[in-house]
Amino acid sequence: MADAVRRSMTPEEFFDWQLGQDELYELVDGHPVPRHRMMTGASKQHDRATVNIIVRLGNQLRATPCRPMTADIAIRTSIKGLRRPDVMVECAPLIPDTYEVREPKLVVEVASPPPRRSSRRARWRSTSAIRRWPTSSSSRR
Repeated sequence: MADAVRRSMTPEEFFDWQLGQDELYELVDGHPVPRHRMMTGASKQHDRATVNIIVRLGNQLRATPCRPMTADIAIRTSIKGLRRPDVMVECAPLIPDTYEVREPKLVVEVASPPPRRSSRRARWRSTSAIRRWPTSSSSRR
């Protein structure tokens, strides 16, 4: 990890490097950052909301070329940036052995109670391809 942090990586170099790691990372300005540092672990409410979204999307997308994806798949946010949102939908042909979504149709972040909500939204502002980013609250109101 120390060598990877010192030098800037391209997304392709990052994916090659990520294969040898025990945890998921995001690429921020060319440098790998452990995903758990971007946010603390998911609460049960957050996890339940994420699972519910994936199940509902999966049911609605059945018999279509679209499919939901989890935070195991990355999305490019810049030339040297990759993020891992909670849920994405892609409708492009499936390309085996890839680690990123190429044509996202939907990107969903499950919002946590403040103050984390604003910081999670801010991480997506650099993604010009995403015009809207729906959020789903993980807490009951």
